[in-house]
Amino acid sequence: MRASERELQQRPYLRCDDDEGTDWVFTSAGLTPELTIEGLWYGGGKLVLAGNYRRVTIRSCTLDPGGTRADASALDPAELVIQGTIDELLIDRSIIAGISLAGGAVAALHIRDSTVASTSPTIKLDLPATELTIERSTLAVETIGLRITATEILAQKPITVADQQNGCVRFSTIAPLSQIPAPYPGGLADVFPHYFVSTRFGDPGFYVLSESAPDAVVRGAENGSEIGAYSRLLNPLKLDSVRTKIHEFMPIGRLAAFIREN
Repeated sequence: MRASERELQQRPYLRCDDDEGTDWVFTSAGLTPELTIEGLWYGGGKLVLAGNYRRVTIRSCTLDPGGTRADASALDPAELVIQGTIDELLIDRSIIAGISLAGGAVAALHIRDSTVASTSPTIKLDLPATELTIERSTLAVETIGLRITATEILAQKPITVADQQNGCVRFSTIAPLSQIPAPYPGGLADVFPHYFVSTRFGDPGFYVLSESAPDAVVRGAENGSEIGAYSRLLNPLKLDSVRTKIHEFMPIGRLAAFIREN
């Protein structure tokens, strides 16, 4: 059956029940269970991981960060809640609202090319006994861990780790009041809302860097790209290539205007 044009313009949205507030609970079985969740947009309740896992992977997913419905009522974030034990938790190219423990534990968390954001000020990335490895990601919630190894991250809220003698934070912009190993290069700096095109989930420019973001953020990565969740797209480097080619063939006396769209 051929999908209609209207159906092709719709995005899949998953929740467990017609009534919001119903959590989606995963349990495990076997000696070394693994769980992979891929390509889903989930909301309407918390995502709960119960039982014991060797590895849990959340890839190319959106755990709804919350917002406002069409009738102006609030939509709660889909927080990730850990009730069991996880040896390794991987968040890859995803949007999540935050992570909390409910009697569970995570040995190691690896986040890459992802955005952690929530409309609730109480939701955090709260894993005080977890070793954090974060690459090319934007953190708009407070982050708590045991120790951290990070590169090309943009943290709008403070990061606090208990072990500040081990690990490293490099080529990143970290919010003041953070307690981390000394970042290299640079130090702590405020990340203002105007750095982003939009912080409203659903907008095309959701946590995309705006033209008012400083060069330290736009070109702060080790390879000269931006830092944060879109670093791997290499947008500043692609723009440089376009500028060079246009200037090469531009007629004398003409000036090129570059208009960026999201």
